[in-house]
Amino acid sequence: MVSGAIKSKRVGRATLNNGVVTTAYRAVVPHKCAQCAGTIPPSALLSRRAPRALLTATGATPVPICVTCRPLHLDSAGSGDAD
Repeated sequence: MVSGAIKSKRVGRATLNNGVVTTAYRAVVPHKCAQCAGTIPPSALLSRRAPRALLTATGATPVPICVTCRPLHLDSAGSGDAD
């Protein structure tokens, strides 16, 4: 995949099962869940978090997490901005 290519689009604000507010994304291309290694297909919802080994590092690139591993509930429709 080309660096800088759009891989997901921001859907909007979401709440995790533990009450933490996060951002929901929709996959544009297939992703691999960083937690279970399952495939996140295009158009599926996902969330992101910093890699475990880099949680304290600055500039860490967030990794995709599927909704099976990290269930979320959309709070509202978002802007759909790509990133």
